[in-house]
Amino acid sequence: SENRKAGAFLRITLKSNANMMEEVVVTGYQNIKRENATGSYQIIKAEDMDKRYTGDISSNLEGKVPGMVYDANKSGENAITIRGKSTFSASTKPLVVVDGLPIEGGIDNVNPYEIENILKDAAAAAIYGARASNGVIVITSKRAKAQKVSVDFNADLRISEKQDYSDMYYANAADMIQLEKYNFEAMLQHNPKAIQDNFELLDRGKANELSQVMRVLLENNRGNISDAEMNSTFDKWSRNDYHREYRDLVDRTNVTQQYNLALRVQGKSLSSSIVANYSRGNRGTRNAENSSLTLNYLGDLKAASWLDLTFGLNIVNNRSKGHSLGSYGMMTSFLPYQSMYNEDGTPARMEADIYPGESILTDPFYGLKDVTYSPVEEVENRYNENKSRYTNIRSHVMALFRLPVQGWTAQAQFQYEDIFSRSTQLYSKESQQMRSIYNRYTSSETVKKWVSDPDWDMSQWDGDFDHLFKKEITETVINHNIPDGDALSISTTQNKYYTFRAQTRYAREFLNKHNIDFVAGFEFRETHSETDRGGYYGYDRQTTSNQNMLTNWQFINKPTVGVMGTSYTAYGAPISFATSESLHRYYSYYFTGNYVYDSRY
Repeated sequence: SENRKAGAFLRITLKSNANMMEEVVVTGYQNIKRENATGSYQIIKAEDMDKRYTGDISSNLEGKVPGMVYDANKSGENAITIRGKSTFSASTKPLVVVDGLPIEGGIDNVNPYEIENILKDAAAAAIYGARASNGVIVITSKRAKAQKVSVDFNADLRISEKQDYSDMYYANAADMIQLEKYNFEAMLQHNPKAIQDNFELLDRGKANELSQVMRVLLENNRGNISDAEMNSTFDKWSRNDYHREYRDLVDRTNVTQQYNLALRVQGKSLSSSIVANYSRGNRGTRNAENSSLTLNYLGDLKAASWLDLTFGLNIVNNRSKGHSLGSYGMMTSFLPYQSMYNEDGTPARMEADIYPGESILTDPFYGLKDVTYSPVEEVENRYNENKSRYTNIRSHVMALFRLPVQGWTAQAQFQYEDIFSRSTQLYSKESQQMRSIYNRYTSSETVKKWVSDPDWDMSQWDGDFDHLFKKEITETVINHNIPDGDALSISTTQNKYYTFRAQTRYAREFLNKHNIDFVAGFEFRETHSETDRGGYYGYDRQTTSNQNMLTNWQFINKPTVGVMGTSYTAYGAPISFATSESLHRYYSYYFTGNYVYDSRY
């Protein structure tokens, strides 16, 4: 404390914060002082991103950007909505701009460790036009800041507990059995016709359209099962828990590990940043895995007093693999009182889309396959394996020219982005899905042919020498229109994107009061996309051979009633063929200008 005489005054002088006054806002097409920026924007710095690790940028932005809504059920910029939903059916994802140019690969292809700052800009729509109708996210990459080699290393491990379904409040086995019993009693009293309809289904071999409990109740009502037997069966089933069995079989603790190594150095003329990022995880599912490798180089070269060059290369390679459990691979595919295990603990053969009691299934003449489903067998043998590979290569270069007139610059930018993706799905012939398809696409036809006739005589001859000593007979032939074997589905996409921008800018301050900033430019963009989808039936992974030539494509494309009858129509063939190609070219011109008087107006 300090004592002063009455009437004395204390002079306090405030010093301006030079860093804040000169803070620059990077909009993607120009760098301007913060106090001169117009429109609505929000800046998120690297320190803000580091406060919480999420493994991806989209979820990390949640709660940090006003007006932004994050949807955890989506990925990448598709999970982000800025300024509300602006369309009923079109995409709502914002435009992502990295180091001055829009990218096509998406925000998830940006290394989260290498972000200097993120700008959510609404005014940028004036430059980017319709592409920015859902907002713009401008990302600036980290650069070398000191004339020495700096090394940054990050290692993150994220562990998420196994999926817990308790908050979904599914009915347990006992509750589900009791509910079906209530419904059965209600039908007996108020809707006897519904009971009669169920009896007809049972008598016509359509038991697969009835639940297991309903079948027992109907047989008990007919007197084929005693009350004691029925209650004993229900008591045993009430102790089952298919949801728990599924969780134990399929779900796993989600473990993700991510490593990032960055080397940066700033020289007198050249500044370089080299970054490698690797992540790997199990997706919280048994037999599943994904990995990602990102390599990045960013360089700044002072080529001359009037010329600065910036160039970079970014490579992203993502791989994943897993397997599909088919149409009955969901936790809710079976009722909670059912079990995927027999009483002795061995895997149970469960009823799926075709009733196992169909008599045609046991007739060797038709050559049909087992139709039961075993979740345990499907998982342990890794049936229906899927793999995907995604590669994104993005290169860019920028030249900044300082023209002889003070405050006048010109720049040219070029970016090339190549995105390749390939996904394969191998459907094992042993899986329930392929066995069901094999049966459903089996048909029969009546054919006539000539066979040897030991009792032939000349009076039977029709004059055709090929028919000597033969007679004509009619027989039924079974056609397996989808040959026995695995099925391999392949989808490939190749995208190429070119962007060129030429821009000039004049920014200058006059008389310490008048500040002007004008930008004009031209941008050309070309997108070329090719997609090819196809596959093979009767595929053998050991010899890589297939039986497409033996496949009845006409029946697959326009199936008729097969040997399984109208109750089991032919559908679900996994292989489809399609080829598409698109080429678009866009030309755009833009102009923007700012005038600020005395840093106030």
